[in-house]
Amino acid sequence: MEGNWVQIVPGQSFSTILRLYGPLEPWMDKTWKPSDLEMVTEGFN
Repeated sequence: MEGNWVQIVPGQSFSTILRLYGPLEPWMDKTWKPSDLEMVTEGFN
């Protein structure tokens, strides 16, 4: 998991990017959308 996170500076804005490999029809016809972001703190000290 450590390779899949990006540290941010508290109080400063940040942007997210969604990379899709070979998106399927629901993405193309806009019936699918990603879920909201969730803060994960467990396992990071």
